[in-house]
Parts: sequence; structure tokens; C-alpha cells
Amino acid sequence: MESPSRVEMILDKLYNDPANPAGFAGVNQLWIEARKEDKKIRKKDVKEYLEGHRTYTIHRPRRVRFKRSRTMPAAIDVLSKRVFAEQVRSKKSKDMIPAFENILKRMEMHPHRIFSDKGTEFTSKEMMEFFKLKDIEKFTPNVSTVKASLAERCIRNIKQRLYRYMSEKHTLKWTEALNKIVDAINHSKSRAIGGLRPVDISFKNARRIREKIYGKIGVNPNVKKPRFQKDDFVRMSRNKNVFSKGYLPNYSDEILVKNKADPNRYRVRDEKGEKFKGYFYPEKLTKVRKDDNTSYRIEKIIRYRRKKDGNKEYLVKFFDYPDPEWIDESQFVLNIFFNVSDYSDNKPNKFRSHLAKPIQFQGGNWVCGLYSIQYPQSWAATIGTDEKQWIEIYYNKEKPFRCAIPKTTQLTPKGLSFFLKLSLAKVRKEKARKRREVTADSEDDLIITTEINKTKAPSKKRSKRNRTKS
Repeated sequence: MESPSRVEMILDKLYNDPANPAGFAGVNQLWIEARKEDKKIRKKDVKEYLEGHRTYTIHRPRRVRFKRSRTMPAAIDVLSKRVFAEQVRSKKSKDMIPAFENILKRMEMHPHRIFSDKGTEFTSKEMMEFFKLKDIEKFTPNVSTVKASLAERCIRNIKQRLYRYMSEKHTLKWTEALNKIVDAINHSKSRAIGGLRPVDISFKNARRIREKIYGKIGVNPNVKKPRFQKDDFVRMSRNKNVFSKGYLPNYSDEILVKNKADPNRYRVRDEKGEKFKGYFYPEKLTKVRKDDNTSYRIEKIIRYRRKKDGNKEYLVKFFDYPDPEWIDESQFVLNIFFNVSDYSDNKPNKFRSHLAKPIQFQGGNWVCGLYSIQYPQSWAATIGTDEKQWIEIYYNKEKPFRCAIPKTTQLTPKGLSFFLKLSLAKVRKEKARKRREVTADSEDDLIITTEINKTKAPSKKRSKRNRTKS
């Protein structure tokens, strides 16, 4: 081997020449070109030369990603509040399983149940097999927004002490202090367990500590009456993020059937009998009434088919319902909205309106008519007067038709039906008479010549007793 001075001279000549392929290049390129000059030059000699070269060392590529401990899985015992933590390089199962092995070794006894969020580091196939092998029942929430609150609070405590340590020591090496901080937390008194330390609670005194904190087992003075009964119809609460608007719907359109009642939680199934995974708190459900008049919003009509009797069936997709269904054409109901606000001169006792969108009928014989008029209370109570109130309906080429308004609320469906038949019947062509003339051929065939419902304001008459005195 030649003397170091000769090697340095060769490398210096090659590296500092911008015209040379090794000029200001890396270790490998400089070594290849140096071996052309002298085959005895080793790669180690090239590295030692570049370590002493200022230009190379300050411009050397900086590695950002490399193998290091970046994750800290933490666990906490629900009763004793004892904390367990490990440092791992990634959230992959090959790193998480050894970390859980170390955590279980430090526990006095293996847990029967573990609750975590829906992160894949806890719910992967390998991790689920690991929990099954250890005879541990694994629980996760139904939605990703729900976290393991005790574990999240435990991580906050650890990070709070870690960041204070790093600020004081002017370092970012948290792995050196992790085990010491966890041990210090476990030897600190906790208000959640009555001022005891987590290390003071063991399997021997666990029952006594639990009764001291939560009361006797099987006795719960705060048991509430179930909000729902079996086979009630309910809607499920929608999952909203922090930016969702408060005026948007909070519950889904899908009507579900509650399967089993429990004072604190409920199981839910759909109308086909399929059970939903997990339990639901009463705050996540709202009770609804379902009968023959319940309507469902249609999101999309997929296709139709004709039955043997000539009627059509449509395959429709309902809002918030997963599977499409076939329904008969007679089950469709069209809601028509009016644009009352388009007329600025509208008043409670005199207003105009028109259809928001024209209706086009294609094929067949269609019958179109006014089905019902809805108002909250009696007309007089709504607008504050009972004089000269009517609804005026305009047709394209015919004279306006006036429909009288009832003076009082119709208390029964039969009374309202009879009034609508009288008010909306076909007007006779002859001149309207002052006296009401009704022709009834059958119960459903009523023809009336309508007139304006004119009623005078009640006059202030003196009572018979007052007239006698005067």
C-alpha cells in the first residue's frame, strides 16, 4: 500500500477538478475514478479523505427518514389508573406485537378486555389474532370519531411531562426519559382513585378499592327508566364533524327498529331484521311514529317493470336506506310547493301563489284537483277577523272560482271532508243564487253554487236584563 500522502494527493486532484467525473461527486464515484489511477486505493481511504474535506461535509446529503422510535403506544388500567408505555419504530403489526408483549409482562395479570379506537395499529388482522391468542376480548367504537378517552388523557399526561423535560434539558431525545416519567406517574397520587397511588392497587385489594370508588357491585342508585321500549321505531344520529352546520339534519332518514332494551344502551336492527354492530346510547337515538301515512323520500328511480295486471312497479333508492326496493306506482305521492313569497303585497288574509314548477302529465287519463287546505287553527283566529274571507282560484280561460273559508276549525276529518266537497265542487253554469242550492245524488256527488262567506261583525247588543232596567 502506498503512503497516505500519495493517496490524498490523488484523491485531491480528482475531487477538486470540475472537469473530472469524480469532481465534487460522492464517495462511490470518487472511488471508481481513483481506482483507475491506483487499484490499491480502498473505499475506506476515500471516506477518510472526504471526512476531512470541508466542502463535502457541509454539502453532504441530509437524511430525513431513517429507522428510529417515532411512536409510543400507551395503555392504562381502568381501575388502578396504572400507566404502561412502550417505544416503537412504526405502527405496523411487526412492531406493535412485541410492544404489547412487553406491556403484558409488566402487568400483574393479563386483562380480559381491551378497548381502543379504530386505528389499524389495533384492529389489523395480526393484532386481532394476537389478542385472541392471549384470550383478550377486543372492543372498538362503531364510529372513528369516538376515542378511548382514558388512554387519550393518559397520553396527554405523559406528553406534558416529556415536553417539559425536553424544554429543560434542551434535547429532543424523549426515549431516554420515557420509562422514568411513566414510573413517576404510577407513583403519584391520583384523585380518580381516592388519593391513592396506582402502584398501591393490586389484585388483592382491587375489590375493596372498586367498591370504595363505584359502590357495591350490582347496586346502582342512578338507574334510569328506559327511554325506549322493545320494537320502538327510532332514527340514528348522524356523524358530524366540527365544521358541520347546526341547522343541517341531525338524524338519518332511515327508520330503524330497536331490538333490545337496556337502561343505558340499546341494540338496533333494521326492518329486515339485520342487527347493527355495537350498542347505542339513548342520546344517539330519537323515537319516531310510523304508520300507513308515513312517507319516505325517494333519492333515485333506477328502473321500472310492468306487472301482469298492467300496473307498473318501480325500483327506487330511498334516502339513507342502503338497498333499493320495488314499489307500486300507486304508492307515489308528489309534494307540490308554492311560491307565496314571490308576491310582495301578500298579507295574511289576502295573498297569491303559484306552483314552483309546472306539472306535465304524459299518457293516460289524469285527474287533477285540490286535495286539502291546511291551516293551524280557525281562519278567524289566524288572521284576526272573520269578514269576507275566501280562496280565489284562477283558471286559464274561465272565470275565477271562489272557495269559502270556514269560520271555525273543523274538529273531525269527516267534517273537513264534507266542507271541502261543498266548497270545491263543480260550479253550476247558471247564475249564482243568494240562497244556497245543493243537489246530492250520492254521498260523494255533491254540487253547490258557492257564495262568499260574508259575516257581519258581532254587534254590541244589550242583554235582556239591561233593557228591562232601562
